[in-house]
Amino acid sequence: MVVVVTVDEKDAPRFAQVHFVEGDEMPDRFDRAYAARGAAGYTMPVGRSIWLSMYDLEAKNPLVGAGVGLDNPAVGRIPLSSIKPSVRSGLAEPVWDTLTAAGPTWEKFAPHKRQARKTLGADPRGRGDATH
Repeated sequence: MVVVVTVDEKDAPRFAQVHFVEGDEMPDRFDRAYAARGAAGYTMPVGRSIWLSMYDLEAKNPLVGAGVGLDNPAVGRIPLSSIKPSVRSGLAEPVWDTLTAAGPTWEKFAPHKRQARKTLGADPRGRGDATH
């Protein structure tokens, strides 16, 4: 299972929406998006992330892989004002800032999964996680 959290607005977010997604769905979406962009001749330099729209219908470039938020409705909406400042300051940088376009792999998510576990007070090594 993958937990995807989005915010309602980019510049002044007030709410986070939480989505549960089957584990194989996200890498499949990233793989399809990466392949479609490559086939369309897009330049994808190493260090550049691949963006997937959460709430647009999947379509041809650049929306291949889009719609995960539509296909997996939010299970919760959390006011960001309810999160203590000490917790907010301990969160890792957003995943999309550090993913590379070298090809989608779960190893790219490992540091972020460990940081999320640590922030939430769980064992950073996880359980059954081949990437720790």
